[in-house]
Formats: sequence, C-alpha cells, structure tokens
Amino acid sequence: MADKKAEKTEKSEKDSSDSKKSGKRTKGGGMNKLLLVAVLLLGAAAGYVLKGGGGGSAGAAAETTLPPPPEPGMMVSIAPLSVNLADNHYLKIGLAVQLVDGAETTEGGGHGGSAATPEDAWLAEHGPVIRDLLISELGGAHVSEFANAAGRENLRNHLLEKANEHLEGSVYALYFTEFVMQ
Repeated sequence: MADKKAEKTEKSEKDSSDSKKSGKRTKGGGMNKLLLVAVLLLGAAAGYVLKGGGGGSAGAAAETTLPPPPEPGMMVSIAPLSVNLADNHYLKIGLAVQLVDGAETTEGGGHGGSAATPEDAWLAEHGPVIRDLLISELGGAHVSEFANAAGRENLRNHLLEKANEHLEGSVYALYFTEFVMQ
C-alpha cells in the first residue's frame, strides 16, 4: 500500500513539472495573462470613478443636496380610545404624537382659529385622522399580536408608517401613553 502512494506522488510530481515546462514554452500564455491584468485594472478604475471616488463634482453635489435628518418637534396627546379586538377582547390605547419640527406651522392649521395653542389646533385638524387610523388598523386584531414588547414595537412602527402616509411625513414618533388589553 505504501508503494502505491509513493508511485502516485511521483507521478503527480512528474505531471506538474511537465506542465510547468510546457507553460514556459508557449508564447501566448504570457500575453493572455497580461491582457487579463489590463482588463481587471481598467474595470477597477471604472468602478472607482463610477462610485464617486474619482473626485468629480457629481459626488460632491450629491452630498450637499441631502436634506438634514428631521428634528423632533411639538408633542400632541391623543385621548385614549377603546378598540374591539378579535375573540371578544378589547384594547384601550392612548397615544402621544411627536411631530417633525416645524410641521405644526407648515401644515396650514386652517381650522385652528379658535384653538388656544398650536397643539390644540393640530389636534382639531389631525386628531380624527389618528383616531381613525387606530380603529382601522387595530380593529379585529388578535391579542397575541401585541402581547409582548416586540409585538408592541412592531405595532408602533406600523402605525408610524401609516400616520406618515396620511400626514405627509410630518410625524416624528409615536408613543403609547396607555395600552390596556382585556
């Protein structure tokens, strides 16, 4: 058995030395390698330039046109409401809506003439939208969907996304102020 292994290693060494010798004899092998290296270098250079690493003005212009991230603004409390869930359960939920800074003034506030504060004006105009969102998104849901912290966090993110769809991105965050299931 040891003789067979020795024969195999001698044979493989002989084959590899023959292939090395034959590689030196061909003229086209060196040219193909040179061509391959040139193509790879050109591809890398093109990728560098296209990704903005070339120092062109396109990369700098894209950086300056990005808007700054939104800042938190005023907080508005939505009165708690009860929502019917599946299987004869209900959820009493209260929310605080934190607006993007400046959203309370850019929204128009046309209906808030008799309101005492900007919060009251915003609530008079947009409170029904938030309450309807809660009812339509939570009505008929199962208690198990938000019985744990991860479920409530998923619910918060979903409601935030939906609120921003309805209110054109003016909601910075949502906070549960009351969350009672029965």
